[in-house]
Amino acid sequence: MYAERFQTFSGLISRAEKALQRAKAENVRGYGLRSVHVSCLLALYEHEEGLTGTELAAVCGVDRAQISRVATELTGMGLICEAAPGPRRRYRGALTLTEEGRAAAPNLLLVDAGRDLHDICRTARDAVKAAHISGGVPNIGVSVERRDEAGYAELVCFFELACAISGYMSGVNPFDQPGVEAYKKNMFKMLGKPGA
Repeated sequence: MYAERFQTFSGLISRAEKALQRAKAENVRGYGLRSVHVSCLLALYEHEEGLTGTELAAVCGVDRAQISRVATELTGMGLICEAAPGPRRRYRGALTLTEEGRAAAPNLLLVDAGRDLHDICRTARDAVKAAHISGGVPNIGVSVERRDEAGYAELVCFFELACAISGYMSGVNPFDQPGVEAYKKNMFKMLGKPGA
């Protein structure tokens, strides 16, 4: 039962990721861009002060080498530039959108210049929620009052409790860790610990 649910869940996540990549690709195809360009342009649009290649890689969730290739491509298209070039290597300084890049970004990124990104994200969230409700798919919204350590701790506690309750409701003891106990016994035995 658990394996089947996990398989279904992972399939849904995979399909959602592929749909997002397709949507990004279709939106920017006419501009000669790829979906990876969208992530970089969006990050730079949101960080007017610029981001280093390392920071951009972290924000976009890709490796530094890919950011270097993408930065070269976007620089060649005149959409980004290095604000203050590094002393020895390319893209050590902060990367920023050029005037052309900043003017093109709202069209490329589906960003309405009169609305901030958070407003657009909230609208997207509400659209997904409406689609789920109309399709009869159960969903829940979770929010915290603050985006700080205390707010994060509240979320962790909430999800720990939710996992425990859903485990019990599914007939599974969420605190039983037979795998952990088995590995400890094996490890102690292999280390020659007495009584193992």
